[in-house]
Amino acid sequence: MSHLAILWLVNMILNTTDLEIGKKIAKMLRGPSGGFSTIRAVAFKPDGYDNVAVSMNMFDYVNTPVYRAFQVIENEAKRDMDCA
Repeated sequence: MSHLAILWLVNMILNTTDLEIGKKIAKMLRGPSGGFSTIRAVAFKPDGYDNVAVSMNMFDYVNTPVYRAFQVIENEAKRDMDCA
C-alpha cells in the first residue's frame, strides 16, 4: 500500500550568520552527498534575519521523518560550529 505523496517544505534557522556553515549542513543532508535520498536542501539568509537558514524539500516524510532531519542539523551544528 502506498502513501500519499506530500512534499514538506521546512526551514530551520541556525544560530550563525556564516552562510558557509549553512551550505555545509545543507550539502550533508542531500542524498548525492551521502545524506538522505529524500531530501533536497540549500542554505540562505532569509530577508529580515541576520542568521542563516537551511531550507529542505522533504519528499518522503514516512521514510525520512522531519525530526530525523532536525536531529542531523542540530548534531552537525553542535559538532562543527557550536551554533545550535
